[in-house]
Amino acid sequence: MKKGITLFLTFCILHSYAQFPRVDIPGSELRKLTSSIVPGQEYDLHVLLPAGYATSTKKSIHQENQIT
Repeated sequence: MKKGITLFLTFCILHSYAQFPRVDIPGSELRKLTSSIVPGQEYDLHVLLPAGYATSTKKSIHQENQIT
């Protein structure tokens, strides 16, 4: 039983330190999000906007509610 608990804890520790390779999406914009629940946890969110979005004069109701 003690050996099983030690193995489980070792797995949890190793899994929490696992690093995955960085993936970039060409043409996307990067948004950084910080967790309000887990101290120090940050996320990189890649958003691929439609062609012409930056120069468009059309306004969306969603732009008014944008999170900054």
